[in-house]
Amino acid sequence: MANATAAGSYRAFGLHFRSEMDLPELRPASDDAPDVHVRYGTVALPPEWTEQAPHGYQVEGDTVRLWLGEYGRMAIRAGEEIVVDPGPEGTPDHLRIYLLASAMGALLHQRGLLPLHASVVAVEDGCVAFLGDRGAGKSTLATFLHHRGYPLVADDVCALTVDDESPRAWPGIPQVKLWEDALAHFERPAAEEHRILGRLDKYLVPVRDGTITDPRPLRAVFVLEEGPDHRAELMQGGARLQQLIHHTYRRKYLATEAQWVRHFQLCSAVARAVPVYTLTRPRDLHALPETQSTIEAALST
Repeated sequence: MANATAAGSYRAFGLHFRSEMDLPELRPASDDAPDVHVRYGTVALPPEWTEQAPHGYQVEGDTVRLWLGEYGRMAIRAGEEIVVDPGPEGTPDHLRIYLLASAMGALLHQRGLLPLHASVVAVEDGCVAFLGDRGAGKSTLATFLHHRGYPLVADDVCALTVDDESPRAWPGIPQVKLWEDALAHFERPAAEEHRILGRLDKYLVPVRDGTITDPRPLRAVFVLEEGPDHRAELMQGGARLQQLIHHTYRRKYLATEAQWVRHFQLCSAVARAVPVYTLTRPRDLHALPETQSTIEAALST
């Protein structure tokens, strides 16, 4: 059983976490009053599940329960608490992968933020987000731009708030997820301890320098598509909204009508306030400089 002694305080997505689990991927924080508690405890299985069931989830009221097979279980409650119940194979390394991904997505939904499946870098007057289906190259593009001097805001999960000001992206977890060929292209070693669970050639790579710690106004969204040529085309009307809904992170955790209404309102507000482009480019690591030029040309118009 993992040690249940308080391990520390951390910040991510504009939230202060106090955690009994060590979370070295997150930025350390002061011991001010936390927004979210992460603790060890017991998470009961729903009656229809069995100990042999595959991975699954259940949404019930203000609670999302995750069943992670032999790794354990988690419960995310009311946007204020994540309970971790380790299984026989649930090492801290295994559990953190789920906690910082699926559990975090559920938490952000519960707190009324808009989590997008996106990578985000800072620009002079704000930030830009890159959306795309799994494997579209979001992290690779963000890493390339980071190497070119654009600070990293978030990778994989981007948390937006929408208020009277323009939508803002909050700094996420200072790491990127990269395939082995991208690591080689960027001349980064493929450290075994950073291999993602269940992935033979994908890695979590810490980003220690060139990140930001304050929220940035969202200035543009680029939806990644593959094609033979480079072009950025501005989307119109409902297409913007459809893309934001489609690329919402873990939207399956939205269960009630009120949650869906709130989600639709958030996506609509972003679609009205921020230009959304289709960014077509070859899936070729050597084409990344031209991709950068295409992005910069779109931002300058």
